[in-house]
Amino acid sequence: MRQIHTTAIALLMASSLSACISVNVDEKQFIRPDKLTGYQRKAPLTNEDLQKIKPNTQLVEKSIPVEAELSLNGLQMRVDGNSPTILYFGGNLSHADESLKSLVRQTSACTPNIVSFDYRGYGRTKGEPTIQSLQEDALRIYDDVRKNTNGKLYLHGQSLGSFMTGYIMQNRSVDGVILEATATTIPDVVDYKTPWYAVPFVRFSFEPSTLLVNNAKAVSQFQQKSLVIVGENDDLFGPELGKKVFDAIPSAKKQLVLVKNGPHSGMMNKAEVQRAFCSFINDSPQ
Repeated sequence: MRQIHTTAIALLMASSLSACISVNVDEKQFIRPDKLTGYQRKAPLTNEDLQKIKPNTQLVEKSIPVEAELSLNGLQMRVDGNSPTILYFGGNLSHADESLKSLVRQTSACTPNIVSFDYRGYGRTKGEPTIQSLQEDALRIYDDVRKNTNGKLYLHGQSLGSFMTGYIMQNRSVDGVILEATATTIPDVVDYKTPWYAVPFVRFSFEPSTLLVNNAKAVSQFQQKSLVIVGENDDLFGPELGKKVFDAIPSAKKQLVLVKNGPHSGMMNKAEVQRAFCSFINDSPQ
């Protein structure tokens, strides 16, 4: 979920701090499709690529029709139909081909089935993303994967994806969740990113759609097992917001992993995070 609040901060830096200024925060500051980041898609992941990383697995292309000229497209790594399945929602710079390839390496000790879709305007999926459409698509994706999954289905959301995971938690019965680099609300993130010396001089207003995101509320009724991964050096959300999400989960089956020197992105590369992930998948204590 990169680029959050950069417009507002730029306005602050360019303005005199001797008078108050007003900054409107809209959803375009929080959603960064390929046309805004300049992302150039690399060669798509193939079954041969996957076999080199993890033999005896199968790569399956997935597509969910939404309307006449729009489908949600993604990939599945299939190991065993009865093994646990992870439905992964990535961050703002995530793409299914790259995310799946990384996750296969990172989860090799426990080898779940993994499914990941590209958001609208990202990678394999066309269209224009909005917060509302991303939430609606998250439910479409969950329903499709749930229908085609025999064993346990767990959600794993990183950054932007943690908000999609939260929305599903509010609207569906979910076996368990992993929230990585998560936060409470968009106003809380804006507060975190605003320098202390600018606070007296700026007033924020929020586009109504940005207030649809509230992970503290989303998790507040969840009673299934939960793993929350927080980076000690998360410069985008800050560790405190992830801890607040963890504290809001009422389940007795929850675990917080605070990653020492952990950044906002890339925490699944850490050995302690991989151990916690596999313990979660295997239903075993660390």
